[in-house]
This record gives sequence, C-alpha cells and structure tokens, in this order.
Amino acid sequence: FSAYTSLNSKIPFYAYWDHDLTVTQDVQQMQDGNMPAMINHPGFGIFFFLKWTHQIAHSLGKVSALDSKDMENAINPLLVHAELTDFFRAHEPYIALAIILSIWCATLIAFPLSLSMAFAFLLLFASQPGLYFQIALIRTEFYCIFYWSLAFLFLMAAHRETVATRKEKFLIATGILLGFSYLTKIQA
Repeated sequence: FSAYTSLNSKIPFYAYWDHDLTVTQDVQQMQDGNMPAMINHPGFGIFFFLKWTHQIAHSLGKVSALDSKDMENAINPLLVHAELTDFFRAHEPYIALAIILSIWCATLIAFPLSLSMAFAFLLLFASQPGLYFQIALIRTEFYCIFYWSLAFLFLMAAHRETVATRKEKFLIATGILLGFSYLTKIQA
C-alpha cells in the first residue's frame, strides 16, 4: 500500500490532463447542478463516488472549494484546481486496495486455501503491474473494476450462503454493483 501511495503522491496534478483535469472539472460542474462534460463514457460510478467524498471533505474543511463559486472567489484558482486534483487522485490507492481485497476475499470464499496459499494469492493480486499504472491517475476504468470486484465478492458470498433471504440480498447487491460497473465504463 505504501508503494501505491508513494507513486500516487509523486505525480504533479497537471501530468494527466485527459482524465485528471476532465474528472476534476466535471465533479465541480456536478456540484453546481450541471451535467458532466465528459461524454466519451458515462462515468456514473466515478462521479457518484467522487461527488460524495468531495462533499464530505469540503464539509470537514479538507478541501477549500466545492463548486464554481468557490473557484471564482479563490485568489488563485489554479491552486484550488491542483488541490482538488490531488484530493481525487488520492482516492486511487484506496480503490486499488479495495479491488485487491475484494478479489482476494472472493477467491478465498470460492476456494478455501491454506494460510500460506492465501497469502501467496494476496501478494499475487497486490503486485499486478497494471495497478501501478492505474493508481497514478484518475480513470473511469479503475472505478469500473472497483464495482466489478465488489460484485464478484458479493456473488461468491451468495454462492456460499445457505439462507435464502441472505442469498437474495447478496444477489441484489451483486446486480446493483454490476450496474454501477457498467454505467461507469461501458467499453470495459
């Protein structure tokens, strides 16, 4: 996890304008009540998640700007944009951790393993090179996989569950999370 956060913090806010800039601007537009401008994929899951965490962080005083009025009133709007980009990008290591743990737990539910094998699978999942690329920038694909991995975990829990009402709840959660995944990045 420290490798993920270290890499994430070393990249300047302006390094990936295609996603970091667009997502940051779109979340601010949504805080104003407008639709996001990114039209190449729906991005529902990323905007749902980031808009929610942005509002919480602003209410706790962790970020200075919530909407375009706050940006207009800033002495230097570029610094506010940099702060928001860094805040949104700081989510990525935690999303990676959630993906790793979800897939690992689902694997353990599906295939009961010895402690050493379980640990080996955890290291295997955590050391995937694609994760290092994804945590460096804000990408809708990452949130798509986040929701998919949570759905996989709930599906495996439903498979293992013997009580019908709990199995049904797990399957409903699986469907909702797969819907979030699909609405976040249709192409994935």
